[in-house]
Amino acid sequence: MDLGKYQNSIQDLPKLNNQRYENIFKMYDLKTGQYYYNLLKSINFPDDIDSTQITYITVKQSLPWTAISFNVYQTIELWWLICLLNKIDNPVKAPAIGTVLKILNPYAVKNVLNEVGNNLR
Repeated sequence: MDLGKYQNSIQDLPKLNNQRYENIFKMYDLKTGQYYYNLLKSINFPDDIDSTQITYITVKQSLPWTAISFNVYQTIELWWLICLLNKIDNPVKAPAIGTVLKILNPYAVKNVLNEVGNNLR
């Protein structure tokens, strides 16, 4: 079993950009050539994040998390950041209209992505 490698360090697999959620998970191979992610790892945000790093938005229409991510960050790939920050357990279910969501400002997002990247080394 090949243990503890991130996808970007496995030569046979395509490289992921730094916004992808999969970057936080190490991959394993049972020597079959089929890789899988260890989904037990997670990122936790403290409840007392500096208020200058956060803004709030109210969901005005039923949208999937990827569309909310696009509306906020101009990319669908940061949906996971919004879900984790708001302690969403089921990202398949769209937020209800009227839900108020915490959103990290772009500078804070950059810091989070840098931290994730630092942990991949």
